[in-house]
Amino acid sequence: MTQYVFTEADKREFNRLRKKIDSIKGPGVVNTPTAIYVNSQTRQHGGRRRANQQAGPSMWIRITGYAAITGATNRWKYQWVESQLVDDGMWEDVPDGNTHADLGVAYNSIEANNSDSGVQGNSTNVSTLPPGYSLQPVQGNPVVQATLVEDCNDVLVWIFSYENGVSAPEGNCP
Repeated sequence: MTQYVFTEADKREFNRLRKKIDSIKGPGVVNTPTAIYVNSQTRQHGGRRRANQQAGPSMWIRITGYAAITGATNRWKYQWVESQLVDDGMWEDVPDGNTHADLGVAYNSIEANNSDSGVQGNSTNVSTLPPGYSLQPVQGNPVVQATLVEDCNDVLVWIFSYENGVSAPEGNCP
């Protein structure tokens, strides 16, 4: 078993992150006490601190909408509401549950490296799509599990994974 020696700075950072995570409440939120890993020798990445990519709390959410990420292609930020399993595989929104308005939008990890050409995160090569066909944001109100992750700017963000579809031009299905 690996043993870690925490400095006073590590302890302060751990407590700061723990307070952020503990502030997120709700019936579907699962806080994992071992979710935070504090690295006393933080590596630099492009002049910024490398993100803490350990899994934080998670909850089930229903995707309710999307908006394109400014300056990005084939990437979106998603609105959501907290959801709970009711029975027989059916889900419902948690009454007075968490939402993107309270805790911030969610991002789809499958879109992380998407661009305007080549193979995208869902394995579709958009450069070979016929004219008018395009990669689409997540739609149809799917329920997905989202996990809280701290990015390299110390911002907590919700991350989920769901494959994007491809749309055909209106009336032009093969």
